[in-house]
Amino acid sequence: MNEIGESDIESFVSSGDIDGLAVFCEETELKSINCHPVPDVYSSLLAVYLLKNELDHAKLLWKRIPGDVKVSHPEIGKLWEIGTKLWIHSFSDVYSLIKDTTWPTHIVPILAMLNEKIRSRVLQLIGCAYSNISLNQFCVLLGLESQQALEVAAQQRWTFDEKVSVIYPKKTKSSTKEIEEPQARLAELVDIVSFLEN
Repeated sequence: MNEIGESDIESFVSSGDIDGLAVFCEETELKSINCHPVPDVYSSLLAVYLLKNELDHAKLLWKRIPGDVKVSHPEIGKLWEIGTKLWIHSFSDVYSLIKDTTWPTHIVPILAMLNEKIRSRVLQLIGCAYSNISLNQFCVLLGLESQQALEVAAQQRWTFDEKVSVIYPKKTKSSTKEIEEPQARLAELVDIVSFLEN
C-alpha cells in the first residue's frame, strides 16, 4: 500500500472525517515500503496534526520525513513552518503562510479548516480577554482586512467606535463560564491539597 490518491484524501476531508484521515495516513505510512510513503501522505498527515493541534505529533512526523522529500516537496517545509508558528502562537504569521503559499489541492481544505479554527479560537480569546481592542490589533489577530474584521465584530454583536477606531467586545456567558470553570476547579484543587497538607 504505497500509493495514495488525492481522491482518498478528498473523501475523508469532504465527509469531515479528519480523525479517519489521520488514521488512514498513519496506516499508509506504516504499510509502505521502508515506511516511506508518497509525499502526499506526509503533507496530509502533517496538515491534519496541525488542524488537530497535535504539535508534538507534527514535530515527530517532521523529524522522520526523509530529507530528499523535504527538498523535493517544499510545501511540507511550509507546513512545518506553520507548526513552528503555532507553537509560539504567532497567528498572524500562520494566516500569512496559509494565504501566501501555493498549496497542493489535497491539503487546501484542511488548511482552510485550520485557518477558520484558529480565527474562531482567537476571536473567543479576544472576547474573554479584552474590554476594548484597536481595530488594527483586531485585524492582525484575526488575519483580516479592516472591513472583514468589522463584519466579524458585528456578527459577534460587538460595538465599534469609529472616532477612536476601537472595538468593544461583549463578554458572553459561555466565554466567562469557560474561564470560571477552570478557576473553580483550581480553587477546589487548592482546597484539597491544603486539606491534605494540614
